[in-house]
Amino acid sequence: MTDHCDRCNRYFSSRSAYNQHIRYSSNHWKCQHGHPEADFKSLRALKEHYVQSPHHPCCQYCNVHFNSPLVLQDHYEEYHAYCSSCNKVFKNDFGLHEHNRQKPEHADLYCIACRKLFQTPNGLRSHKLNSRKYQT
Repeated sequence: MTDHCDRCNRYFSSRSAYNQHIRYSSNHWKCQHGHPEADFKSLRALKEHYVQSPHHPCCQYCNVHFNSPLVLQDHYEEYHAYCSSCNKVFKNDFGLHEHNRQKPEHADLYCIACRKLFQTPNGLRSHKLNSRKYQT
């Protein structure tokens, strides 16, 4: 019995030869993080798998994999424009600013002048009372 690779149109004399082909061929994109049977048709499809799967904490911007979602979140907070309350990453700080400014849920928490998001409305009020930007 021979194994056939449809994508490459090649036959293999043994299952181990076929598996080796799948593992090392540049025509195949394999999940290296827990789904070795998954063979994606393109590098883009593999990246989408990493980003969309809850089993693969992966930063799509840096193409780096993490051990847990919490470590990924720490990465986002340190290296990217990230809204932790919405769990969204933005292209840059201006994108995050616009998100915070326009999002109704952030209206009572966001200081537009300082570009700071507070955890409570009282925190924002206190900030405005004590900030030189708001004193006349």
